[in-house]
Amino acid sequence: MDVLGFHRLEDELFDEDENLFEEAYFDSQNILNICGWFPFLGTVTGTIRLVGTAVIWITRDDTHKHKRYFLLSAFRGLVEIFSLGFLFVIPDLWATYKRKRENRKRSFKRRRKARGVGVHA
Repeated sequence: MDVLGFHRLEDELFDEDENLFEEAYFDSQNILNICGWFPFLGTVTGTIRLVGTAVIWITRDDTHKHKRYFLLSAFRGLVEIFSLGFLFVIPDLWATYKRKRENRKRSFKRRRKARGVGVHA
C-alpha cells in the first residue's frame, strides 16, 4: 500500500493478523485521503493519521521494514493538520491512475500468456 492514491480493500501492507485497529486503519485509508483534502476535516484526519501511524509503529516490530510508508504517512498527516491536504488531490488521483494502468497491463500479459499468444516454441 502506498500513502498516495486510492486502494482496493484487498490491498494489504502487512500480513494478516487479528489486530482490529490495524485492519480498520488500513481499510479506512481511502476515506482518510478524501477527508484530508478539506480544511477542517484535514486537521482531524491528519491527527488520526499521525496517531494511527504512531500506534502501529510503536506496537509492531515488523513495521520497521516499511519505514518509507510510515515516514510518508506521518508527513502527509502533518500537512493535513495544517489544512494543506488539498495539495494531495492531484498526486492522489495520479497515483491511482498509474496503479490502475499497471494492474491492467499485468492482467493483459497474464491473459495473453494463458492463451499462449506470443509464446514462441
